[in-house]
Amino acid sequence: MRILFAGTPDLAVPSLDAVAAEFDVAGVITTPDRETGRGRRRAPSPVAVYAEERGLPVIKADSPGREIRS
Repeated sequence: MRILFAGTPDLAVPSLDAVAAEFDVAGVITTPDRETGRGRRRAPSPVAVYAEERGLPVIKADSPGREIRS
């Protein structure tokens, strides 16, 4: 079964890990990179980092159905 996973925070990473262990993850939907820290540098969400490290396709959207291209 192919799965499309949607999540953003640290809390979603263990869920994505569990899903990826059992199913074929076709892609991950998460929020666009946000400014963070004192330097206000743009950083990807924890779910995006996890997915990219594992070679999963990542779609960054600020709302359902609206993809952000970067």
